[in-house]
Amino acid sequence: MKRLLNWLSDARRSLVSRYVILMSVAVILIPLAIIVVVTVLFLIYPPYEKEYAIYGGAIELENKWHSEAKSLGGKSDETVQKRLEELYKRYSKATIYWVDPAGDTRLQLPSDAKIQQHWTAADAIQFMKERSGSHDLFTIVAFIGGQPSEGFITLEVPRTVITPTFKNTTFAKYWSFAFPALLLIILLLFIGASWLFFYRISRRLLLMQKAMTISAAAFPGIPGRITVGKQDEIGRLELAFNTMIEQLEHGRLRENEEEQLRRQLIANLSHDLRTPLTAIRGHAFQLNEEQLSGRGRESLQVIDRKVDYLSRLIDNLLSYTLLSAGRYPYRPESIDMNRLLRQLCANWYAAFEQQGIELELDAPDHGFRWQIDPQWLERIADNLFQNILRHATDGGYALVRLYELNGSGFVSFVDHGPGMDSQSEAAGSGIGLNIVKLMAKEMGLHLTIDSSAEGTRITLQGLNQI
Repeated sequence: MKRLLNWLSDARRSLVSRYVILMSVAVILIPLAIIVVVTVLFLIYPPYEKEYAIYGGAIELENKWHSEAKSLGGKSDETVQKRLEELYKRYSKATIYWVDPAGDTRLQLPSDAKIQQHWTAADAIQFMKERSGSHDLFTIVAFIGGQPSEGFITLEVPRTVITPTFKNTTFAKYWSFAFPALLLIILLLFIGASWLFFYRISRRLLLMQKAMTISAAAFPGIPGRITVGKQDEIGRLELAFNTMIEQLEHGRLRENEEEQLRRQLIANLSHDLRTPLTAIRGHAFQLNEEQLSGRGRESLQVIDRKVDYLSRLIDNLLSYTLLSAGRYPYRPESIDMNRLLRQLCANWYAAFEQQGIELELDAPDHGFRWQIDPQWLERIADNLFQNILRHATDGGYALVRLYELNGSGFVSFVDHGPGMDSQSEAAGSGIGLNIVKLMAKEMGLHLTIDSSAEGTRITLQGLNQI
């Protein structure tokens, strides 16, 4: 019973049930409205004249006349005549006559009716034939007592006094107008109700769509919650949407907490690692002042290189964390790219020469200017130069090219190494390249990387040169 009540409650709130009810009302309303309109018109404009109402319709009148004829079976002539005279008073517009079994006309009403006085079988047949094709008279012939042996009585009335056809009455005139108008009104009501029904559904769906495209102030990228309306299918969808948003908000809170913990952990690790690295670097410097064997000095150089690499790795890790959090300081200014790249290449000439790599700068005398942070671009160049030193020493060549094309400025870093897909003993975590991508994106530079077995080309396209 409880399940049945729950089902009925859900069905009552269901959109499908509401529309089925709407359709049912429309279907029921059509015949009901027709009945009401016909009744009203019938009462106001009856389809017959009031003085002729006693005659009724043709079938009704015929049944009454046969019933009268049957009731006169076996009655005396006086009784038959008296009854026919009473009927004539009732049906004053009719012509009534009685023919006895011998074929003689016994009674004709009115008395001046032109009725033949003697009937043969042929006359009766001819009479019925003529009357059946008449458009003016409606004739009913009935045997008295239902038997030909007792004679017959005849009733003739003008067809205009029995129930006429609608086309000849005021009723028909109004009905021919009222019926199409009625159907049109019902159709318009149904269309209006259907439009209103679906408009409300559409409006609620559009509100939900709008809510999906607007982020909440507290959680960027996550839509805000919406107000749950009626407890129907859309209402349940709205409730499910709010539940999903709640789960997304909880997930975002957990992500923010985890991200904050991760950043704090990286910052703490960076700080904690710098202290022993500084001590190792100091002791390595002191050992360099001591008398060491050839193998000891080589080991000291390896220690010094690894300390430098670890220090740069810590710097990259901290920088990547700050960039991801949007906390890395960015101070853009108008920079002459020709001059800046010459300075950057000059800083790395010695390191490239030490590794046997030819570093070439291809830059025109007059360059272009970018609205960027020079320290960020220097960090990008340092990471790219460091990658060339670590992974492309076999190529023995590096090129930095500055040029303009189609109104845009370009800076390319090219090497002849084995490419990024090759296996390298010095392969790292890729944090340096990720920092390059993040910094380029934040400065509005378009970064493209083309790498193959013949070398690698990394190009920065400036979209904001001035």
